[in-house]
Amino acid sequence: MGMNYFLYIVYFFKGIAMDNESIELFLESIGEGRYKDLFKKNEIELELLMQLSESHLTQTLTKLGLKLGTQMKILEKIEAVKKKGM
Repeated sequence: MGMNYFLYIVYFFKGIAMDNESIELFLESIGEGRYKDLFKKNEIELELLMQLSESHLTQTLTKLGLKLGTQMKILEKIEAVKKKGM
């Protein structure tokens, strides 16, 4: 196991993921890992999600076909990560 694996585990348990593959960990951390392929297919990385305004993020998630409950989980987690000060 390399250093990346260790960092993934640390970030996962802190609720913060920081690299290009982190969208998978982010989605898994909120119980929505089933959407990781959809996000990858649309080239959506966690860094991009963090930069979007709430209204733009909601529009994007709606266009992807995510249900309201999933959208709320994502919005809440992003807000929590931002408050922790990525």
